[in-house]
Amino acid sequence: MEEWHIAKTKPHKEAAVIAYLRWWNVETFFPKIRRPSNKRGGIEKMEPLFPTYLFCRVDRAAQEWRVARWAPGVSYFLGAGGQPTGVPDEMVEYLRERVEAWNERRTERQLSAGDRVIVAAGHFEGLEGVFRSYVPARRRCQIMLETVGGLVALELPEHDIRALHQEIALAV
Repeated sequence: MEEWHIAKTKPHKEAAVIAYLRWWNVETFFPKIRRPSNKRGGIEKMEPLFPTYLFCRVDRAAQEWRVARWAPGVSYFLGAGGQPTGVPDEMVEYLRERVEAWNERRTERQLSAGDRVIVAAGHFEGLEGVFRSYVPARRRCQIMLETVGGLVALELPEHDIRALHQEIALAV
């Protein structure tokens, strides 16, 4: 019976493993999310959601299992007691849907490193800071807040910060 398994690959070998397994008709899933550039007008990149981890749909009793297990670039399959653990189809389908929704969201990144921002919600509401970078895998932004002790890096949800010029425009 075919089921999903998770292969741990060697660093930066995911594409080679995928190509090899597809040649053997092994279905794979390597979730990637859109990562916007931190520069205005910069090029978006696709970033692995789980670097070096690859989902493979294979029957452990079939020849394809041996092909997948010993594929060049595969370190091992996740499991317990020396046996690979299957992943429910529902979990892989849920991940597919979430990744697709994330990538379709296509938010317009309005902030660049160095932009002044204000925290619009949460514990730090009203504090001003400087935008540092997006952290797309966690849907957060890293900003620098000035405190008594100096600058402190802080990660906040994207929806909790606004460009300072936006807040001024809203207040008028």
